[in-house]
Amino acid sequence: MIRQYKRRMRYMEDTSKYKPDKPDSSTIIYTRYGAYGDVTEVTIPDSVTSIGEFAFEGCSGLTSITIPDSVTSIKKCAFYGCSRLESIIIPDSVTSIGARAFFKCSGLTSIIIPDSVTSIGEFAFEGCSG
Repeated sequence: MIRQYKRRMRYMEDTSKYKPDKPDSSTIIYTRYGAYGDVTEVTIPDSVTSIGEFAFEGCSGLTSITIPDSVTSIKKCAFYGCSRLESIIIPDSVTSIGARAFFKCSGLTSIIIPDSVTSIGEFAFEGCSG
């Protein structure tokens, strides 16, 4: 089951995508997408301002994520273990990337970090061997 502290995610017919039940939530707190290895693509709604700790931890099938300009922070371990995530574009609105945010994203070969990012936590990209 998908667990989340502030809002629930609803499984859609297309097994590769999830859609939030309450798009007005401003923080993705804890989704446990990782329990479903078939999730390949996620589009974060414009209402989200922060990607919370461990939000996408263990999403080993995740290859694509779209982060809107509304997001200002990516918390620690947000994408921990997303081993198939190949590239990511961080929008200009983001100012901080937490510790181990992309830890063990072994498939990550391209990341664009804008000048707006003033803080990157320790080991944020540790294990990104791609």
